Amino acid sequence: GTPLAAALTNSEAAKLVASKYDAPTNGWCLDAAGRHPDKFQISNSFSSNADSVRVCYEYCEPFQALRGYVGMLVRRIEKGASCACYFDHGTLPSSSLNPPGSQTPYTAGTGIGPVTGSGTSVDHSCYPVSAYNDQVRKAIYGTTVETLADYFEVELHNETLQVPREAEVEYDQNENVPGQTPIEFDNHSDITMTGNTWTAYLLPEAVDIEKDTILEFSFTLTQEPDAGFVAVCLDEDTEEYGDNGVCFVLKSTQGWLKDYVNVPTQTLIGSTSDQRIPIGDMFTGSVNYIAFIQDSDGADRSVGLSTISGIKLSNVEDEMLKISIGSHTERSVFSTSYISNNQVSYSNNGADTQDTKDFWLHISESGSSIQINGNQWKALPLPD
Repeated sequence: GTPLAAALTNSEAAKLVASKYDAPTNGWCLDAAGRHPDKFQISNSFSSNADSVRVCYEYCEPFQALRGYVGMLVRRIEKGASCACYFDHGTLPSSSLNPPGSQTPYTAGTGIGPVTGSGTSVDHSCYPVSAYNDQVRKAIYGTTVETLADYFEVELHNETLQVPREAEVEYDQNENVPGQTPIEFDNHSDITMTGNTWTAYLLPEAVDIEKDTILEFSFTLTQEPDAGFVAVCLDEDTEEYGDNGVCFVLKSTQGWLKDYVNVPTQTLIGSTSDQRIPIGDMFTGSVNYIAFIQDSDGADRSVGLSTISGIKLSNVEDEMLKISIGSHTERSVFSTSYISNNQVSYSNNGADTQDTKDFWLHISESGSSIQINGNQWKALPLPD
């Protein structure tokens, strides 16, 4: 085939690609879960591999600023001299925008999120668009959020962030079912889940979870899910598994769930609990999404009704633990002392093998209680 009309030299295109895309990897472009995105594709578009990157860059250039665009594929002459422009599932532009000479748009993909090359074929090069989340954020939050009626609020370090419906994506796509009830936002504060739902929202900005970060909200359970659980997650991407996020189980009808953090206060039906979770004791890193799960796997997937309200993220330094020390001979005489939050592992028979050193006790702001999450063998030195 002959190259598409060139507006750039190969050298100019190479510089633009380096500024807008991450370094290429070999193989087809797949998302983090190994799924194919939707795409526009054209074959026989260049006659020299030296032109391949330029031609594919110009082919995909009209879509690079669109929400959902995730990257491009360059296939060498040996594999058809083709270019592909990839999009998150459900965001492929209208077929009327499919460039002339292209194949029929591929809409059967299920991929969402950043892509990378899958395989070792040097004839296929996947170019992920740089700063994927920033691109999506720009598309969502480029307008004034206050003009949108459908949003919920998250308080971040005393600043109120508004998260609109447009920021909504599926969380771990394999868990959602057709016809499920959308999450409702009431009073811009109450997030209500009805039946089975796994839904995530891209936050207006990346949020750094640090050692002293606290997650607070109220949780109301009206009807428990059938054979499932309710959880809230903070994650770098939209995949449930991995070490780049954490999920907190608020209610489970399946017992203790492995690979999740099960909060110590499990809420009863018809009641509301105030949750204050020391998230930084269990996970640190940057997150882009907040996700809400109401997993209802029974015969009726519409079973389950719960609400999460007043979400707040803040950094609070651990206080000293306050204890009262009494006398064996004068039991009515007590003195108040404070223990420094200097945590050390507690040994068993001289072996320091029981404690999970990545987990830490969290001492409340008042100094009157300790929260323990996960496996911990900790000691605090008593005052003299």
